[in-house]
Amino acid sequence: MSKKSSSTVASGLSAPSLMQASPSLTSHVLKLHIPLMYSILPTFVSNLFGTIFSSSFMPSWKERYLIQLGGYFYRYKSDTSSDPKGSPFSVDEIDIYAVNDTETILPGGIITPEGYSIFCVSTLRKRQYYAISTEEDRNMWITTLQQARDEHIKRNMGHSDHVPYPYDYYDRMAK
Repeated sequence: MSKKSSSTVASGLSAPSLMQASPSLTSHVLKLHIPLMYSILPTFVSNLFGTIFSSSFMPSWKERYLIQLGGYFYRYKSDTSSDPKGSPFSVDEIDIYAVNDTETILPGGIITPEGYSIFCVSTLRKRQYYAISTEEDRNMWITTLQQARDEHIKRNMGHSDHVPYPYDYYDRMAK
């Protein structure tokens, strides 16, 4: 890909650009970051490293901005980011569910920001946990992503060809 077309794709998938395309849902969330060392080492060793050396060995929550548009789920560092964080997830390849017991995320649980509700977006190889300010917002994300997944699968099977689909441009760029 040439430098020019690469920047065109990047600017086309910027958070402000996607916001202008009337996404199904957007919001600021907290994403659980689990350092590689923490997940590899036994819990007591990880905790020991975390208390002796630095908190960079411990799981932490990082601010992110999520956008659901067309057949993809986009994650950004902020609502002004020019590039997504990682590859967008195709909604027909994800599973979405509420997390009520943090013991299922990590042994010993995690510290959930007070008043926040957690949901998980899972692919074949990866699970990402997000904390959002209310249970209602969490349920809205779960419902929106499930509906987008169902619609995308139906469209790919040819059952929605007669319905206009305004997001082809963004879906092609996300692939």
